[in-house]
Amino acid sequence: MCRRNVLKKFQLFDAADSSLDPVSGQTSVSQLDFITYEISIDSSVDAVLEVQYCNDEVFNAANVKSLDFGAPIDLNGAVDTDYTIHIDNMGFKWLLLKITNNAGTGDVSAWITGNVRGA
Repeated sequence: MCRRNVLKKFQLFDAADSSLDPVSGQTSVSQLDFITYEISIDSSVDAVLEVQYCNDEVFNAANVKSLDFGAPIDLNGAVDTDYTIHIDNMGFKWLLLKITNNAGTGDVSAWITGNVRGA
């Protein structure tokens, strides 16, 4: 019998000030196949979001790297205020979010969920 692993939705940012370049805490995702981030921003936010990872057994901030999605993930409240990012886990141990402000202001809220391929 297989054990099903699920990461229930929990909040990483709760109205974090985007002008302060917030970084979320790390989340262990090693037992998950699929990870989803839900991001909600104020209409005045203008920032870039990075999904970062660390594959060390024990999280080490010195070894954090950014995932390459082929293009920056722009958080632009003038265009959209809700974003969803789906990630297939390719062996990542830890994931976290980093926001770098461009010129906007406003708050960012973010949640993470995850699950495995099947039961």
